[in-house]
Amino acid sequence: MPFLISLLALLLGVGAAQAQTVDRLEITDFGTYKVEPGNKRKNAEGLKTTVTPGVEHLETTTTIPARIGISFGVRYKIVGEPDNAEVTLRKVISFPPPGLQPSRGKIMPQSESKVETMIGETAADLYTLEDNFELVPGVWTVELWDGERKLLTQSFTLEKPAEAARPEVTLVPKATPPPKTTPPPKVTPAPTAKATPTPAPTAKTAPRPAKPAKPETAPDNF
Repeated sequence: MPFLISLLALLLGVGAAQAQTVDRLEITDFGTYKVEPGNKRKNAEGLKTTVTPGVEHLETTTTIPARIGISFGVRYKIVGEPDNAEVTLRKVISFPPPGLQPSRGKIMPQSESKVETMIGETAADLYTLEDNFELVPGVWTVELWDGERKLLTQSFTLEKPAEAARPEVTLVPKATPPPKTTPPPKVTPAPTAKATPTPAPTAKTAPRPAKPAKPETAPDNF
């Protein structure tokens, strides 16, 4: 009798375990999110991920700027039976080739980790860029699996943010100095011949008249 009871309990336990099934994952939103620092977790490979409903959806987009501090991913509801039953999903993130390189000589083409959640819960499965080696542009694909059954896939394209446009600077052309004028060559006047003054003719003086001869006087005879 105790054996039958134990066998019955085992069968009921197997039936209860089989009843915890995940039918599907319904995407509620995707894109970029605001994540509180306490909600970030590291997986076994040291990559920072977030699995928590306590996040704020910012923008619905599949184009993600490859910038430190950006959190992106998908939020979904686990649909299945029974409600609040704990389930473990498998998450696979595929990186653009050749993959991430967290350390020299180590290449990671993809990352795989477990997601602990519950049926009926809405969970956010996000990735936060916090290291330079993660800023790899290209297509990142997130997949969630239940055993060998893929329940969800969502791809994002990381792009390097465009550089801020530099303000156009209008260059004021430098004032062109007026062309230098070549002064005309100095003309040296030819030396003018000095005119030799012609002496004025001197007036000839008339010869003075000769003095009259004194009359000769005879000597007195005594």
